[in-house]
Amino acid sequence: MASKVDFQKVQSNTYEIALSWASGATSASADLNGAKLIGIAYPAMTNSSLTVQKRVSGTFYNAFDSAGTALTMAVSTSAAGYVYLNPVDAASLEDGIRFTTASAEGAARSLIMVVRPL
Repeated sequence: MASKVDFQKVQSNTYEIALSWASGATSASADLNGAKLIGIAYPAMTNSSLTVQKRVSGTFYNAFDSAGTALTMAVSTSAAGYVYLNPVDAASLEDGIRFTTASAEGAARSLIMVVRPL
């Protein structure tokens, strides 16, 4: 889990938190310490999508938007990229979150979550 010392200030109101994804893992999680997730930078991934989950009372649940659609981000398997989250969809993505993939990642990955303090 990330801690407050893991924040790296990018702009006056935006910070970065590193997220490590182990080789062979299907998920990686972090505590955003009261900040709101607004985007994620990623390297080329083995899987083509990341599903977002929210921790409630110690259990992770798939996150859905108000239309009932799972919060899933398309990611590239051939190049690094950045996914900006719709602020309405990401409104409750603070504190404990987890990203999951359909199958194991082929190598360790370093992702960067961009957050904004509440």
